[in-house]
Amino acid sequence: MAGSMEVVSAPGVTAGFKTDATGDDIAFKATANGKQYLKFFIGNGATSSAGGEIPVGASYTLRFKVQGALIPGSVINTARIFASSQVGDLFTDDGTAVIAPSGGPLDVKLGSFTANLLNANSTLVKWTTESEINHSHFEVERSEDGVRFSVRGTVMGNGTTSTRHSYSFTDNIDTRARILYYRLKSIDNQGKHTYSKIIALRVDGGISSNQFSIYPNPFADHVKVSVSSNDETVATFRVLSFDGKEVLNRKITLSGGDNIVVMNDLGKLQKGSYILEVSTGTDKFIKKVVKQ
Repeated sequence: MAGSMEVVSAPGVTAGFKTDATGDDIAFKATANGKQYLKFFIGNGATSSAGGEIPVGASYTLRFKVQGALIPGSVINTARIFASSQVGDLFTDDGTAVIAPSGGPLDVKLGSFTANLLNANSTLVKWTTESEINHSHFEVERSEDGVRFSVRGTVMGNGTTSTRHSYSFTDNIDTRARILYYRLKSIDNQGKHTYSKIIALRVDGGISSNQFSIYPNPFADHVKVSVSSNDETVATFRVLSFDGKEVLNRKITLSGGDNIVVMNDLGKLQKGSYILEVSTGTDKFIKKVVKQ
């Protein structure tokens, strides 16, 4: 669509509409694996082929338009942000948006939507609704790549109601995929449907690389390690010099969900670069850290 790619505000980038051609400005449109996508390079020093630097505390706003969906909620967009820290750490973050016309109410107002491991062979998908209008049923859909979904089961709705309702569905893990993606398809009594956001669940019982970060980095006397685990597990935290010498070793019990581990006694280290390693029985993540 003409005028569909707009930089509202971003450090180092002139605000305004961008074209969909490659190489003429900081944005372009392309196709990969049959899916069309938009890409913006932002930050101070950004070019038509690489992003720049975003100062601490800065923010950015991008906007794009899509053609109107015939069916409310039938268009789902995933925004994926790639970033690299000053010491070379790579970060990726995903978000989803369901696009629907504003002319009428959706059949279901969704509250919470989660998926968690029950055991090694099954997951529990849970959600709540704040209200439902002429609602027939839900279809629980699953994907191994976040793009191609299949129906795993059906859960009946509650017609028309303004009362909160809770739902759940148990799904068998009949795949070797390490990450599963779930979404809900809500279908009304006339057969019209909408989709929920997409949620991801790591099913190998390990820690999530998408939820693994270290700050501050560079550091003076301590670092905080933010890590997400699917269940309670013991992790080993090690700090190594670049010649492989171990300078710190701790075993920490992580709880299921988000964890923040503070490593306080790093002030005695000599200035320079180190490796911080977090490992469990099945996973190992390594990041470079710098002592100021």
